[in-house]
Amino acid sequence: MADQRSKIEFAADVTRLDEVRCEITRLCREWGVDDLTTLRFVLAIDEASANAIEHGRLGDGATIEIGVGLRGHELTARIVDRGPAFDPTQGNDFDPVSVTRRKRGFGLYLMSLIARTIEYERTASDENSLTVTIPVH
Repeated sequence: MADQRSKIEFAADVTRLDEVRCEITRLCREWGVDDLTTLRFVLAIDEASANAIEHGRLGDGATIEIGVGLRGHELTARIVDRGPAFDPTQGNDFDPVSVTRRKRGFGLYLMSLIARTIEYERTASDENSLTVTIPVH
């Protein structure tokens, strides 16, 4: 598979997530990614974006930027928001029992099942950056 890249920016509003899912699906099909991997990739991006919107206290007019790419046999999504610093990977053991008890963190738990890596970074320009990498079979 040839290397591919694209970027999506959208208003930080849950009503926009359907458009994002459709665009990511379209890109994956265009890049020749199989349906199961596409579904997994879309789910991971959807969960990360929804978390940023719901918990990020982003404010009116805020946007979320998603950079997606295909390199070799690996899909990568980098979800960036400008909310207060928050590392969703900290203190999350991705254990299904504790997720059930807390009634929180299920989206991150799903992402941990799907992704090869989930990495958080607070950028030099004060942005939250969550990078998710998923293998392509």
